[in-house]
Amino acid sequence: MKNVTINCEALHTPADVHQALAQALSFPDYYGHNLDALFDCLTDMDEQTQLTLTNFHALHYAVGDWCGKLLYVFRQACQENSCLSIMMTP
Repeated sequence: MKNVTINCEALHTPADVHQALAQALSFPDYYGHNLDALFDCLTDMDEQTQLTLTNFHALHYAVGDWCGKLLYVFRQACQENSCLSIMMTP
């Protein structure tokens, strides 16, 4: 199982989130850095992966309403892909 942890305190914009996820999860070079592309990459993963986002409250504070959209994508991707598990800690 692949365990990936991202500290959200260092993320201040949606672009920061996309960059951190792309790097940590080894997304392909053609990753589009948007929520649709994120969903596609998360559901295409075939290795058991546990993604943990620490200090998630900091991200919510930084990006506001966009965080709800991100959570929706995470929830949908986990339902679609049994290899993926995502946990957020305050």
